[in-house]
Amino acid sequence: GQPLPGSRSGAPTGGGRTQKLPGRGVCGGKGMLSEAQVRLLVGLHYLPHEHGPSAQKLLQDLTWLKTNCHLVGANGKKTQPQKVDEWRGRASRFLSLCEDIAQLHCSVVGGANRAVLYDLYPYVWDLRNTALVAKAFICWLDGRVMSDSSSLGSWRDCLHWCGKATGEDLSGVDSEPWAFKGGVSGEVQMLLPIGSSSELFTHPPPLFPTSRLYNIRPYHSKDKVELYRMVRQLHLRTQGGQESSMAHPDVIGDRCLGPCLALSPEYSFILEDELGVCGCVLGISDVRSFAKRCQASWIPAMRDKYPPKGTNTHTYTQDLIRLMEEDQGEYPDSLLYHFPSQLRLDALPELVDVSVSRTLLTALLTALKANGSQGVFCEVQPTDHQRLEFLTKLGFLEILRGEARSREGVVLGRLL
Repeated sequence: GQPLPGSRSGAPTGGGRTQKLPGRGVCGGKGMLSEAQVRLLVGLHYLPHEHGPSAQKLLQDLTWLKTNCHLVGANGKKTQPQKVDEWRGRASRFLSLCEDIAQLHCSVVGGANRAVLYDLYPYVWDLRNTALVAKAFICWLDGRVMSDSSSLGSWRDCLHWCGKATGEDLSGVDSEPWAFKGGVSGEVQMLLPIGSSSELFTHPPPLFPTSRLYNIRPYHSKDKVELYRMVRQLHLRTQGGQESSMAHPDVIGDRCLGPCLALSPEYSFILEDELGVCGCVLGISDVRSFAKRCQASWIPAMRDKYPPKGTNTHTYTQDLIRLMEEDQGEYPDSLLYHFPSQLRLDALPELVDVSVSRTLLTALLTALKANGSQGVFCEVQPTDHQRLEFLTKLGFLEILRGEARSREGVVLGRLL
């Protein structure tokens, strides 16, 4: 298949992925787990009906942070600075523990004892993925969750069921016990807004364990340059074009990523490995209002950036501007009533461990659900069988096909 966007094999030299991220270790070579890592492993997988210290700390902090997220809400009143500092301090400790879990996964995969690896790997891998979602969720809450919105609905229910213990209580439905994972991974999952959707979390581990150290976090404006470079390189590889054939280096990024990063940055999530950004997934909470804002501000800005006359543009660029306008195409009210939100996967990477891409998408669905979205859809080309299969395995169903509309894309949706 194609090399990863931003992978070692695909990235050009000097493209921003040759330096290790500060403060983050690189997993490599075979060695022994440290004593601290063994203690962490035992604490996370202690006894069938009793958690060890590290698991208890993980669950207690996640419950407290979620219950008190109104302190750092996007529209909350910052009248309790000491409480805000307490929330952020506890969040920092929680994120540090999640990072330790990711490093533990890395060390187990790179360990010298391969028999131990294959015994422990399914459990450590599963908890690593769940911790990645939980970490991204806690990072996202600070300044992004709508703390006093009347549309919270299920999110207030989430707060209500923080302390409950059984799958039936947590989901509010009569689910079979096997639908919910056991252990600390299952309990962390059930504390997330999207936690009752078992198809997002229950997948077999990859056949070939990889020790790549991943992180998922909300988008920051400083990521834009690297994301634009990444999608430009991906486009050139898949289309067989040359860098010099583009009148402006931003034109691909402006089409694929620009509207969401400019108008809906709070629902954009970044995937990093040891070398930096290697993928992202974009979300739109309310497609109707987004399309209006896009037509009012983004499209005019693009017409100014890429004028139709002069030496700075040519037909290729003008075609892309026309496609930008078409990307904000009309969706029927019947679709948006049930699925008001949208996913955009233009920079979703292809990885050896596809679970990381699933985890990245799950982090976005968690944020959308937390701010009151009831459903989400994604448009995919009918020839993109890999992407169609990927979404179908995550509970998406085909809603609209090209024959029923002016665009050829297939629309898949799922309720949240």
